[in-house]
Amino acid sequence: MAPRNPFRPSFGITPTVVVGRELVTMNVGLALLEGPGSPYGFTLVSGPRGAGKTVLLNLLEEARYRGWTVLRVTSSHDMVDDLVATDIPALLRDITGKKTRRIVTGGSVAGIGSVTTQAESAFPVRESLRTLLHSLVTTLDDRDSGLFITVDEIHAARPADLHRLTDAIQNLVRDGLPVAMSVAGLPYEISALLDHPGTTFLRRACAV
Repeated sequence: MAPRNPFRPSFGITPTVVVGRELVTMNVGLALLEGPGSPYGFTLVSGPRGAGKTVLLNLLEEARYRGWTVLRVTSSHDMVDDLVATDIPALLRDITGKKTRRIVTGGSVAGIGSVTTQAESAFPVRESLRTLLHSLVTTLDDRDSGLFITVDEIHAARPADLHRLTDAIQNLVRDGLPVAMSVAGLPYEISALLDHPGTTFLRRACAV
């Protein structure tokens, strides 16, 4: 049988042989071992089209083999809504095994009869991206794990949504929780991201 061609020019498919990415993957892997505060915990991947940015993200997502949970964020106008309504709740469900929750909707008191009630919080809280991410990462931390976030093609996301995401992540960093992130885009997209006043947190990330 003829050997497989290691050159697979396609859209984000990892080649059978990857050359020149060992240092980056090693540094990010070391950052995950070191935990919060490690320099390569946050990386910015930039380069022209076809340079292998998505392939590098694929390699970095092998963080799951180091015991970390990977959250692949899809850049779109619905990015934050998808994270809050679907992606993060699904991860929490899978990690905790909790698929349902119960609330009090009725009861019976001897001598009085049945009474139907509904339990409501005195101070109802609507989950936000920040609170959900905090719940997810603290749950992972309790299991000696962490959250590795990847974001590709950042041009498809709204700057305001990227601000909300990085703000939520910075909140996790302040609490010393195990979170890491790699973002990929064209050079001008990365520059625009760093110039946005709401994403200054990423200016301390390592460029690769």
